[in-house]
Amino acid sequence: MTNNALNDSVRQKRILVVEDDPEMRFLVDAILTRLGYAVKAFGTAEEGMEETHRTLFDLAILDINLPGMSGLTLCKILKTECLSHDLPILILTASADEGTKERACYWGVQDYVQKPPAPLDLVERIQRLLAGSGRPPAPLSTEMTPVPAQIF
Repeated sequence: MTNNALNDSVRQKRILVVEDDPEMRFLVDAILTRLGYAVKAFGTAEEGMEETHRTLFDLAILDINLPGMSGLTLCKILKTECLSHDLPILILTASADEGTKERACYWGVQDYVQKPPAPLDLVERIQRLLAGSGRPPAPLSTEMTPVPAQIF
């Protein structure tokens, strides 16, 4: 498969990112866009929820501690709406509280990553979740520009 054909198939995978930290949001968006995913990134759960009414996503990456509505509340809403009830959700958060992890699992979160994530680990987890949704994961790109560790 040529690189262009691979990129075309990956571009069809749409990822919602809801993260209030602008640097983390930019970084996750940049990594995933570089790999060819179609990313829509927002700073609030309300903005992300509004976009889910216009776009059918293949994966959602949510922070928990957001201004206004929390990421867990958004998760509950997404898991109870018919168009997004089977949407794979990855929580990316600074919270390491076991109670929060349990609530996230209760609401159907498939993976939970504590900040700061290792970029390659984050990409591998995302690819596993996308593979579980019945679509083939993209291989890790050897052309990916390394992300400076100090950013995370």
